[in-house]
Amino acid sequence: MNKSLFWGITLLFNMQYSGLCQSAEVEDTNSEAETKITMNGYVRGSSYFGGEIYDFTNIFSEVRFNAEARFDKASLKADLRMRTGSSFEDRFNGIDIKELYASVQNDRVQISIGNQIIDWGRTDGYNPTNYLTPKNYFFLTDDMDDQLISIFMARLKYSMNSAIDLDLVFTPVYQPSLYRFDLIPIGQNIQFTEFAQPSLHFKNMSFAARLNADYPFAGFALSYFNGYDTFHGFDNSEILFDKTNGSMTILNEPKPYQKQAIGIDFAIPTPYLIFRGEAAFNLPSHKETGMYIPKDDVHYVLGLEKEMLGFRWILQYIGKYLPNFDSLSPPDALKYDLTNPLEQLNFAMDMTVFEMTTFNRKLFGQQYEFGHAVSLYLSRSFAFEVITTEIAGMYDFQTEEWMVRPKVTWQVNDRVRIGLGGCYLDGPEKSLFDYSKGIMNGLFGDFRVYF
Repeated sequence: MNKSLFWGITLLFNMQYSGLCQSAEVEDTNSEAETKITMNGYVRGSSYFGGEIYDFTNIFSEVRFNAEARFDKASLKADLRMRTGSSFEDRFNGIDIKELYASVQNDRVQISIGNQIIDWGRTDGYNPTNYLTPKNYFFLTDDMDDQLISIFMARLKYSMNSAIDLDLVFTPVYQPSLYRFDLIPIGQNIQFTEFAQPSLHFKNMSFAARLNADYPFAGFALSYFNGYDTFHGFDNSEILFDKTNGSMTILNEPKPYQKQAIGIDFAIPTPYLIFRGEAAFNLPSHKETGMYIPKDDVHYVLGLEKEMLGFRWILQYIGKYLPNFDSLSPPDALKYDLTNPLEQLNFAMDMTVFEMTTFNRKLFGQQYEFGHAVSLYLSRSFAFEVITTEIAGMYDFQTEEWMVRPKVTWQVNDRVRIGLGGCYLDGPEKSLFDYSKGIMNGLFGDFRVYF
């Protein structure tokens, strides 16, 4: 850990408890400016355990420091997490900069620069218009927000009036979502190389814009994105042959791709329920250059939210349409002279391309021309909101994959919180959920004390 950063955090922590950095308002008699500095956070222990591959998939302790400073026309925010523990049996110690940025604003314009998390969209959990925020899908805890990764952005938000604002975001540094397929037994002869990070040039910057309106009768937005998708595919980097035993090893390189996307989202409240929706038309660039680039698609989510029988219900339909879909077929062995070593090699390479193209389509959810899935979220509080129960589930009608995630949270008092739950997913052989269940399935527990 950087020593100056460590001592800076320690100083802030000591100031908090010595009364020097408590929430306060300081008046400057010359400028009549206000300064307010606040700091809070928690210490927690968290574990994800009981999986098929790892007894303890993830186990760590963490301290969070969340500090904000607000001045007359400027503000600073720092959300830092210091962790020590074990993940997939690898020990670690480190700092996660969740957010760290500065802002200046007046009545209409706000400019923010630094590492930020921006969540666009109005549906729950499945957000086709959330182009900007990558995730660490294999950071497993009781809180799904732990998976969100901040990225360096320059953001300008302009309020046209009290209901309408325009959001412009520039991202010069690419940060991909993180998968750990190297941990999953996809195939004995399949290995993964380092990520192919785009160079830091103007041409590799990403740009996004969102025109958002919030009225009492409805909220809606139009959005646009041009740049590297946080999701990424895999390309065949190299095929290695072992002459001693005739075996073959396939090296796959995680590789990003550029796209344009146009999206809409809305929320319409009624006296009986809230109707939400999102849709994005995704147009990847250079689709002909590699198997790691998905096809054009329209990804959409429609949802209903209602309070009924004491529960909060969120039911969603998740769909996808590929206007230029074409099915894949494995190479026909009868077309190869398998008695010829060169033909054997050609057949093996063609089969490798087929298998990895199929894998990428599974990753992008593009195995079929139409995709159909549903998700359901239920939650209810008991004992004057001391105990909260929730359960989330999903079923894909096309791939027959499904997931269920129950959780119970006990707010012992204002300072202490305990969370317990589990996750179970499954699917047909060689589906993504089938590959992932050995790691993803398990129980989780979280104990935290706030300060």
